[in-house]
Amino acid sequence: MKLPGIRDGQAGWALGYEQAGPVAVRILLGARLRKLREAAGVSREDAGYAIRGSESKISRLELGRTSFKLRDVTDLLDLYAVSADERATLLAMPAHANT
Repeated sequence: MKLPGIRDGQAGWALGYEQAGPVAVRILLGARLRKLREAAGVSREDAGYAIRGSESKISRLELGRTSFKLRDVTDLLDLYAVSADERATLLAMPAHANT
């Protein structure tokens, strides 16, 4: 998912997500997690295992079809070796995505 005016790899890609509804935030967070997973070369199956889930759970998360647990997001960010700056933004998003 490409956002206008936002370059890939920048933590600013999620700027203003606090004003979006929970479904939009879930979709944004899921899309970013998918890009990070693919960039890290991790399969959906391996990502599912890392969060004690399944490949289909990763698919549902990445498509924004289910709520996020902070523990799952934390484990995925560890697996994908996400930078501290982007990590802070991504870890704040589940609270907005699950309201």
